[in-house]
Amino acid sequence: MIPAAVSGGEYSYRRAWENLDLPPFTPDSLVSEVFENPKAQKAFNEVFGGIFQGKEIAWMRSGQTLGFMAEFRDKEGKMKLSQFPELLRQANELFLKEAEA
Repeated sequence: MIPAAVSGGEYSYRRAWENLDLPPFTPDSLVSEVFENPKAQKAFNEVFGGIFQGKEIAWMRSGQTLGFMAEFRDKEGKMKLSQFPELLRQANELFLKEAEA
């Protein structure tokens, strides 16, 4: 890490993933991380059939993980938990394509 001294004002920093072999979102990622990124939200909605929109899962923004969301959706009968790893892989792939565009 490079130290930086700054004073008043607004600053914005960007950096790429440090380990490109790891997917950006995992079962331990927070649902709020998806909501905070418009490109991630778009990719996850496309792959997961729109479950990342509206008030339906808004309460999950308060600290729930993607893994918890998958288990919850399985219990509701809205997706099969066994499908989650492949859907997550697809969502990550689509997100990375969107992020590069």
